[in-house]
Amino acid sequence: MPRKPPLKALFFGLVTCLLLLTGFFWQNIVASSPWLLGYRGPDLFGIYTAKLDGSGVRSILFDEKRELSHPRVSPDGKRITFTRYNRLLGGGIAEENGSDYLHTEVVIADIDGSHQLSIEPTAAHVLNANSSWIDNNSVLYVHRSDLTSLPELRIYHLSSRRANRVPTPAGLAVSDPHCVNGRVVFPVVPIDLKATTCCLYTMKLDGSGFRQLTAPQITPTSAALSFKLGDYDPWFSPSGDTVVFMRYFGGVDWRIFSVNVSTGAEKLLTRPGETSAIPEWSSDGKSIIFVNFDKTKLENLGLYTMVPSGLNKQKIPLPGGYLYTHPSFLPSNLAGAGSGSNNNAAIIYSARRVPGLPGAR
Repeated sequence: MPRKPPLKALFFGLVTCLLLLTGFFWQNIVASSPWLLGYRGPDLFGIYTAKLDGSGVRSILFDEKRELSHPRVSPDGKRITFTRYNRLLGGGIAEENGSDYLHTEVVIADIDGSHQLSIEPTAAHVLNANSSWIDNNSVLYVHRSDLTSLPELRIYHLSSRRANRVPTPAGLAVSDPHCVNGRVVFPVVPIDLKATTCCLYTMKLDGSGFRQLTAPQITPTSAALSFKLGDYDPWFSPSGDTVVFMRYFGGVDWRIFSVNVSTGAEKLLTRPGETSAIPEWSSDGKSIIFVNFDKTKLENLGLYTMVPSGLNKQKIPLPGGYLYTHPSFLPSNLAGAGSGSNNNAAIIYSARRVPGLPGAR
């Protein structure tokens, strides 16, 4: 009889492929140009805002050791939530790449970065990550308390300073949630080692209406697999009728798709063979912002927008010398910030300073 792998190893493997944030992105760059990431300084990791035309860049938070990811702004524009990494790795910094997503925390702060609140205690084997706003009082996120439990979805309520579990069916390893109009969409990472793909599911916040949304049949384009094949980081359109997400085909081949929630009809929005990832909608539903990396052209690395059909892709002209990731539009009540068709629209994003990249000053 074949020997079963140790339980601890299984869970480490599960967590490694669980929350797809930016690890895959930076691994590709490190593999191509390992000298790029040697910078150390008080502004190594940061959260910034800017306009779509690249002007008005403003820093909200800096950290010299801990990566800050998934920044999102509350609907009223008064607060942000983000994920912070605390597990120090060999280079003396805490980052997603290599962390197994352990010792993470979800933070809520005022829009200027002040009055930070870590919503759940963190520790060496705790996971709190990938938060997004349900409303001005509630934050949806992923939690796992130790290596022997499966990750679950939770909602933190600012008014009561308490959290409750979202009642997903038992036995599911869930991740990357987003909620619109009381309905949540999320990937399920297969626990069965024979299962090959991650699929998207949707349900109401009370647990009703649970159903599978995608069932990708994927032929890998590379034998090098950093994660389970399949679907990650879904994001509802403002109307809730369409979900945009990224699908992994192997190697560096991440493509962005949209899926109609009612019919299941899918549409490919980006080209095969590149890393196109972490898409999110503008609040008017007219634009999608995402990260793109063509490893053959480092100068094209950055944040882009496109219309929902996948056409009219445009790079946001932000300063060179940074790895940009996890972009979101600011809500529309902030002086047109969420209007994806307006260059005065504003965005929030994470960045790692990399002076060796093209365009650095």
